[in-house]
Amino acid sequence: MQIFPIFVRWRYSVLQKLITQLITRYSIMKYKYYLLAVLFWLSPGFFLTGHTQNIKLDSTFGQAGRVITDHGSFDVCTDLGIQKDKKIISCGDILGDSERFQLIRYLPNGVIDSSFGNAGLAGIQLGNAGTIAFAIDIQHDDKIVMTGTTADTLDGVSDSDVFVARFLKDGQIDSTFGQNGAVRFFHQGWDEKGWAIAEQHQGRIIVGGSQLINTASASAIFMLDSLGNPVPTFGVNGMYLDLNTFSAHTIIVRPNGDFIVASQSPGPETTAFYAFLADGQPNPAFGQNGIAYLDLIPGNNAIERVWSGFFLPDGSLIAGGDFRGFSAVKIRPDGTIDQSFGQNGLCLGEFPGNRYLLSQGGTCLPQADGKFLITGLLVDAINDDYGIVRYNANGTLDTSFGDQGWIANDMTGTQDWCYATLWQDTNQLLLGGYSIGNGKVDIGLARYSVHIPTTPPQDSMDNTTEPIRIQAFPNPSRGMYSLEYQLEQPGDFMLHVYDSSARRVRTLQWTETVTGVETTHPLDLLDLADGYYVLQVLLQEKQYLFPVIKAN
Repeated sequence: MQIFPIFVRWRYSVLQKLITQLITRYSIMKYKYYLLAVLFWLSPGFFLTGHTQNIKLDSTFGQAGRVITDHGSFDVCTDLGIQKDKKIISCGDILGDSERFQLIRYLPNGVIDSSFGNAGLAGIQLGNAGTIAFAIDIQHDDKIVMTGTTADTLDGVSDSDVFVARFLKDGQIDSTFGQNGAVRFFHQGWDEKGWAIAEQHQGRIIVGGSQLINTASASAIFMLDSLGNPVPTFGVNGMYLDLNTFSAHTIIVRPNGDFIVASQSPGPETTAFYAFLADGQPNPAFGQNGIAYLDLIPGNNAIERVWSGFFLPDGSLIAGGDFRGFSAVKIRPDGTIDQSFGQNGLCLGEFPGNRYLLSQGGTCLPQADGKFLITGLLVDAINDDYGIVRYNANGTLDTSFGDQGWIANDMTGTQDWCYATLWQDTNQLLLGGYSIGNGKVDIGLARYSVHIPTTPPQDSMDNTTEPIRIQAFPNPSRGMYSLEYQLEQPGDFMLHVYDSSARRVRTLQWTETVTGVETTHPLDLLDLADGYYVLQVLLQEKQYLFPVIKAN
């Protein structure tokens, strides 16, 4: 996950990990092609009609869809993560009267989880001048890794370093990682920050950051093994440094372990995309020797910030952020811009009606139906709001969404700035950042219910069925699921897996002889692209359909 700077002390925002928790229970199919009705049953009470009602604040979350956390004098959410039990982890800077924390955990409904860490908060103190988290990632085992900056002050001079820390799922520091739970990178830069972090396959951790060497900033990318040791075959002793760009702040990992890191080149800004194979070597099929420098917005004063992205099944990349408003670009697997996307490969969005002085995009998230969202900041002279825009899969504005394609969310303060966004469930969109009210800076969370229509499988059966107890766990998953069910009599299973465009991508068959007790069967989707899938289970001349999400 990653963040972008724009606050008085920082200016940052996040990606967040592609898609998060999905409801694992399912309802029965009653008629052919009625998968949409099943998905509505999975979200009780969520029946929306009309263009302006396809997104609304979720009244089951906090107070009317919003949660404001006032722990101390300065509380900011810079990134979000979701654990397997749908609990929410917020990272950032949480400054109390005498202690400083980086993590806070909420129950799925937005209430602080007092069983986590110290009464709901957790943190680590490294430098004597403070430790701030900018990005987190929830690993496959529910452990929490975070990165940011930690500073020491000596004789009035401050020196900050990139750090990575890992916590157990309950908020306790993982002493098996690094040195007493943390790794601190001491390099020649005197101002170093970790902006993005992501888990790769085999438990490796990728970190993107920056180093200020003399007066010039450089991009720094780190690769650690599962215990926090540098991977010596990556770059030089685990660090890839590029003096031609100034900040590596976005990491997107493919299911096979390949990954792309985005950064910016100074001067007349261009965006740099670094493509690596799973073993950390540059991808020779991408750009030149694994690097593509792309001028997204020509001009000397053009600002280009790619803050997030996701891969499509064909290996193309949708990268979003702020090149001019709430923006996105489509990059082909060879590192060139796909000119058929949007307008000349780009979609650029400003909030309609000149209501805001500035529209600054941040997180880019895919939807199950192929459309995608960009969230970020809407800034005016008095009140700043959270913003959401939706684009069609081809990069055109989806004017059926919200108000002409846009949603503006006024939290409680005069300044409401959104840094982090992710899917908490199939249709639950969670936003995080800060809200200034009563002269204090507080964590601000908002959750929306989003209507996402989907296409049913084309060969569904006609018969009415009765429900059995069945679920896929964990859900979302990085690709390995356990199907859990209980049968009253032996049966032959036929399982079809459909992608979001209703294409069948996998079929499995097996016979289950165990009855009367909870039984599990493995489902391996590791080789499929991240996204939304529908499982169709055919058993004893009956069918059962339920959705799963694969998110790396």
